[in-house]
Amino acid sequence: MPDWTQFVRERLPLPPLSRNLEDSIIEDISIQLEDCYQDARSRGLSEEDAEKAALEHIEDWEMLASDIIGALEARSEEVMGFILFRGMKIVFIGLSAGVLIALGATTIMRHQVYGISTLDPITYIAVSIILGLTGLCACLIPAKRVVKVDPIQALRVE
Repeated sequence: MPDWTQFVRERLPLPPLSRNLEDSIIEDISIQLEDCYQDARSRGLSEEDAEKAALEHIEDWEMLASDIIGALEARSEEVMGFILFRGMKIVFIGLSAGVLIALGATTIMRHQVYGISTLDPITYIAVSIILGLTGLCACLIPAKRVVKVDPIQALRVE
């Protein structure tokens, strides 16, 4: 059985980190590799094939190191902005499609709407603002949760 800790320590090009942080990262990756190795062995693979199967989970050690560094260095504002941008992009697409569909459905809905014109711009703007703010809240709540997550804990789960 391979010594995964030593294997990871030799191949993972991490920058200088605190010893505890580096040990924690290496231990977590070693555990992941050991789990993959044991899984392969339980499926009847030889030790050599099981080792290869475990290593297939990490294709590029440089990229893994880069991802780890990025996760550790990401500022909460960057993470929050990234999540909000992606979420609000979907909200904007949905709002745009909804307005276009609503404009197209005005001929059908003309007799069902009471008290306002089917092309009333104030109604379209008000509904769009309310739905946009709802979408913003729907993006903001998970974004705030993500910012509170410890990057090391997130890497362990992944």
